[in-house]
Amino acid sequence: MYSALQPVSAALFGVLQDPGILAVLTGGWFDDVPATFTFPFGIYEVEERDAGGLGPGAFPEIIIRTHIYSQYGGNAQAQEANRLTIKQLRDQALPVTGYNNAGLIFWESSIPLPEEELGGLKVHELVSTFRFYLDEEDTGEAPSVQTNWIDQGPWIES
Repeated sequence: MYSALQPVSAALFGVLQDPGILAVLTGGWFDDVPATFTFPFGIYEVEERDAGGLGPGAFPEIIIRTHIYSQYGGNAQAQEANRLTIKQLRDQALPVTGYNNAGLIFWESSIPLPEEELGGLKVHELVSTFRFYLDEEDTGEAPSVQTNWIDQGPWIES
């Protein structure tokens, strides 16, 4: 596979449709800020890094960032939605098509951004970061063997 971003995004969106979260985050989850929105709502970002290098196949490191936006007086609404999001993701395996989980999701941090504007409106934003690793599923094909170029030069005696 070339990139895990699309299958991770699809799996993450499905997991975030938890009724407990959506009871608080009534505007829903998106992968980008929508043109029209209802507060509170959340967006998520997925970042992929190559953590491989010790053999064939992909071993992507996945970083998830969730952003919760609220206009509620104070941070209580955003904090509750964030608490439920952490509870839904932390220590879970995300079912990603084409990949096996190489461990569980772990929560790294949350940071409140209290003085934000979104569409000209003052909002409370709470950003959380999560991380996990995937291992590309075995397709049953033998890995390609790469030879060392130095062993193939004209300087090698036959």
